[in-house]
Amino acid sequence: MKSPTILVAVDGSEHSDKAVEFAAELAGHRGAEIVLLHVVPDPSIYAVPHGLEEYTRLEKAHITQHDLMMSAAGRILDEAVHRVEKHDIHTAITRVEVGQPANRIVEVARELDADMIVLGSRGLGNIGSLLLGSTSQKVAHLAPCTVVTVR
Repeated sequence: MKSPTILVAVDGSEHSDKAVEFAAELAGHRGAEIVLLHVVPDPSIYAVPHGLEEYTRLEKAHITQHDLMMSAAGRILDEAVHRVEKHDIHTAITRVEVGQPANRIVEVARELDADMIVLGSRGLGNIGSLLLGSTSQKVAHLAPCTVVTVR
């Protein structure tokens, strides 16, 4: 019998940090595996900031928005792992995916046959999420498993 799997979507927000803490406590009590997932939005819709673009041209460096976002993803996941380890769980798996966050979270949950998805009720989303609905709402609607949103 496989251990339960808790997929935790992280974005570095305060609510996301609380979701990691909640999932780590739950995993400790249930002997569950934790998978920490950060979804990088499709980089083709973003541009490198003008000042950085000029710097890269002058220094003949090549830094893309994707590079910046992947670097940030690494830092966000490192912090989430640190939070999980404070609960004496040293086996968290980390993943970075690229795409639309709600869709990728649900796809990864299906792929892992996750028993639960935990995510913050509010993340670092943009104004578009106010008009189109939050990632947590979309995940709760589409998920194949239990979804817990943490405030």
